Amino acid sequence: MTSSVMRRNEQLTLHDERFEKFYEQYDDDEIGALDNAELEGSIQVDSSRLEEVLNDYYKEKAENCVKLSTLEPFEDQDLPANELDGSEEEETVTVALEEVKEKWDCESICSTYSNLYNHPQIIKYEPKPKQIRISSKTGIPLHVLPQKGFTAKQVERMQMINGSDLPKVSAQPRSKNESKEDKRARKQAIREERKERRVEKKANKLAFKLEKRRQEKELLNLKKNVEGLKL
Repeated sequence: MTSSVMRRNEQLTLHDERFEKFYEQYDDDEIGALDNAELEGSIQVDSSRLEEVLNDYYKEKAENCVKLSTLEPFEDQDLPANELDGSEEEETVTVALEEVKEKWDCESICSTYSNLYNHPQIIKYEPKPKQIRISSKTGIPLHVLPQKGFTAKQVERMQMINGSDLPKVSAQPRSKNESKEDKRARKQAIREERKERRVEKKANKLAFKLEKRRQEKELLNLKKNVEGLKL
């Protein structure tokens, strides 16, 4: 933006008036180069004027220069006498310099990249939670409810088992002089014991089956009660 385009205030107006008065002192014929004045020209290389200028230049430079032959040895008065003589041998000491390295830790490095929106920190390992397994029969999560122990009937049945309930005939040693009647009676007793054991095994199997159904039924009722509470 030029001064002619700018908005004129008091200072700019005063400046313009002074410039106009100063410009009135010069006519058109007084502006420009003077008449009969050589503003441009050339000079010969072997000109005496050029030689005089060069001689003046060399003389000025020579005044600031000192020849080596005129220099004198310099002695420092502050140095000790033994150092000036140089009679004693200088002791050389080898010093190992270690390169200084910047020491950073994880927190300092993270702090250099922290700002208003970025807060870096050390990544923490969090184990994945275990998947919840659901029973295919009851639909209740497994290993959530407390495990029930033995019932009173089961404990009573286990306490009733003692040495008299175990088969004794099959555990007795067989005599070498056993007669045919004794052998027949022993085998019959073994068959009776095995039959009793099969009946007892079947009864126990049926009892455990009924107990399992009863517990599953209780879990199913508990699941229904929980769903009713959620609703």
